[in-house]
Amino acid sequence: MRLFVLLAAWVSIAADAPTPIVLQGHPQSVTAVALSSDGKIVVSGDEEGELRSWDVDHRKEQWRVEGHVGRVYAVAFSPDGTRFATAGGDKLVNLWDLSGRKVGALKGHTGRVYAIAYSADGKTLASASKDATIRLWDVETATTRAVLSGHGEGVSAVGLSNDGTVLVSSDRNGWVKTWSLPAGKIAATKDTGSGDVYSAAVTADGRTMASVGKEGSATIWDVAGIKKLRDLPGHSDRVLTARFSPDGKRLATAGDDRIVRVWEVATGLPLASLKAGDDRIPGVAFSADGRVLAAACGDKSVRVWTLDALSQP
Repeated sequence: MRLFVLLAAWVSIAADAPTPIVLQGHPQSVTAVALSSDGKIVVSGDEEGELRSWDVDHRKEQWRVEGHVGRVYAVAFSPDGTRFATAGGDKLVNLWDLSGRKVGALKGHTGRVYAIAYSADGKTLASASKDATIRLWDVETATTRAVLSGHGEGVSAVGLSNDGTVLVSSDRNGWVKTWSLPAGKIAATKDTGSGDVYSAAVTADGRTMASVGKEGSATIWDVAGIKKLRDLPGHSDRVLTARFSPDGKRLATAGDDRIVRVWEVATGLPLASLKAGDDRIPGVAFSADGRVLAAACGDKSVRVWTLDALSQP
């Protein structure tokens, strides 16, 4: 019965989806995206390592720069919005100012860096790598504070709670883990049964997490003990990315089926079904107020939606 209700809801909301702003110019598939706190600036990265900054209101490119050798896997704005970080296939995490000038590089990983996340105060950056480790970096000094080991395969995602005491991670063997900080100890571990977990995220309060993976799998978990709260049926292929809105009330997921789906976290009900081009969607990002959502699209574009018209959870 619940599945029937969900399917009916998807049909209903698809026709009412907001129209996106489409930003085009990347010569390769866009693989990562981040939004400034006010949703007016997008930074995107592509398959060949190029970064571009976009003025969303005027729909124009502000600058472009070669950011990494090889694919850009992740982009994240610092909480104060004055800088951003990128992660790449060249094993580096690079730090940038808003003009596109590189101001630092975090070196230490021995494999591709798949994901990054800032602490709420902007002083710490967490990174997840194919080398099966998570590193916690001091952003100011560009030094490693801690190396967390415990995954048996490449770490595909990392997320931090606002108070900095909870870290969540996932790997390509299908496991998700929670960590207690600053001790750096594993608090809980769970085999999701999905084979691969491509992305995981945690709410700002550190109480709820999400994981996504193969065959349309998307699941919301209680962080305490990693207990399943609900599955989110709707995607028809691999789900590659998941992000909570800053208030934790919405979750955006996307992947190979070329649809960004927005969910109400408390109920698991769908809020939006957003068509995003004709190729996979490897990254999504919310603005700080949750009103704007951006997607990195395999068709070489970035799409940006204003979500004001959605039902409020």
